[in-house]
Amino acid sequence: MGYIRGIQEKIQQRPFVFFMILVVICVIIFVIGRRAFVVEYKNVTHDDAPKVVTTFQIDRPVYTELSGKVTKDGVVTVVSHVGGIIHKVYVDNGSTVRFGQKIAYISDTYTGANRADVAYQISQEHVTNSDETYAKKMSIIDDKRDDVNKTDSLTSEIARKQYTIQKRDMELSREVTLLQKKNAAIAASLYRPKSPFSGVVDYVFVSRGDTVHPGDKIVTINAQEKIVTISVHISTALAAMIDVSQPSVITVEDQKIELLPTHLSEDVADDQSYVLTFTVPEEYSDVFNHNEYVSLSVPVQVMSEGNNGVLLPVDAVRLMNNKSVIFIAVGDTAHAMEVTRGKVVGSFIFVQGDVSRDMRVIVDRNVYDGDHIVCDDK
Repeated sequence: MGYIRGIQEKIQQRPFVFFMILVVICVIIFVIGRRAFVVEYKNVTHDDAPKVVTTFQIDRPVYTELSGKVTKDGVVTVVSHVGGIIHKVYVDNGSTVRFGQKIAYISDTYTGANRADVAYQISQEHVTNSDETYAKKMSIIDDKRDDVNKTDSLTSEIARKQYTIQKRDMELSREVTLLQKKNAAIAASLYRPKSPFSGVVDYVFVSRGDTVHPGDKIVTINAQEKIVTISVHISTALAAMIDVSQPSVITVEDQKIELLPTHLSEDVADDQSYVLTFTVPEEYSDVFNHNEYVSLSVPVQVMSEGNNGVLLPVDAVRLMNNKSVIFIAVGDTAHAMEVTRGKVVGSFIFVQGDVSRDMRVIVDRNVYDGDHIVCDDK
């Protein structure tokens, strides 16, 4: 205790000296620790056994994995636009239907009645009555107009104009009656959904006696002629790199299908991305399902035509001594090369430097400059 008390007294007598001593000790510890943990990518001691490494060949095609959404034009799910009771279903799974063919009948009651049919019948009666009386009423108005004294008096002129206005009112009333009939016919047709095109019924969702609401599914119909497209949303950077001259590989149900893109949008979509579109040949249309997502391997250009540089796997670029470094396979030896990192695109990154097409870039991260290596061609 006396020894510790003595040290405390000395510190109190010369606090500045002891503070400087402490600073010097900390600096020495920091320098020693930094040298101990810095890894030099040159002048590393190598084992005699060669390292088996995986390389990236710059002049070979590069594919990036993307996801695309399938759209089948000609696949329609017919839904109910009214609420009611399924009184009858006219089709079954696998049935062939033609354009305009009735699919089902929806009623307001279990006995099959609905108010829309009654409203249509009423409007039909109004039209029939209008047809029967329209010509007679117009003839009467014409006769009355002709009976007016054909003079230039103000009274005669007003009388003739009144009859003219009556004729126009009659014409307007007839047009309104016809429009009411059309409106009633549309309302009644909602209770009898029909096929929008010729095709095959894929699935029937309802049966007799079911209660449906607006938006409920009734049937799904596949058109006889379908156009299947796959849409891939890609970023601006990736859109500039897509190699549209090379086919992409689509994997679905253990099948690999090679397709060339049919369209790359010139403007960005609502989600600020570009859309790459593929059209699926008819022989593969049955392999895809509407609105499903599939995996695509899309080719990209490794050597950029602009100032972006060369596209390499992210794992191939390492940070050593605060410098970006890649390792090149030259014969059976690994050589380090400093590069400048650019934008990252998926699992790849742009680098700039003295990189040429014939180089083989080592992807493994356990390799150092001068290592004896063996390239794994797989």
